[in-house]
Amino acid sequence: SKANFWIALAPYFFPLYSILAIAIYGALNVFVNMQPYGQLLYAVVGATWAFHFTFTCWMILKNQTDLSDQGTFFSLVVIYLMNLLLLSVMLILASPHITFASFSADLLTNLGNFTQWISELMHSFTQR
Repeated sequence: SKANFWIALAPYFFPLYSILAIAIYGALNVFVNMQPYGQLLYAVVGATWAFHFTFTCWMILKNQTDLSDQGTFFSLVVIYLMNLLLLSVMLILASPHITFASFSADLLTNLGNFTQWISELMHSFTQR
């Protein structure tokens, strides 16, 4: 029987070490004022996320059965989208100027602009 694809693909999009760094920072913040070390947290999360990204890219090239079990293309799309989603959420949370509402509004605006551009492009091809 096939494994649940979320479980099989989780190591490719769940940045364990980054989450652990954030959890440790949060736990220490209960006992000690960690605010002066906020920049250090960003550096640690950046380094651990870079490790996650490079390790994920390296493992994808190794013909992993957990990718081929669900279909390699499907698995790669899920991995890409989940990494993009998690990275977007973490960047929104880290930014004092961007909110989920403003990010969503910008995303919808850009999606509308992109679909309009595609529509105009297709229209120009059909007019030839």
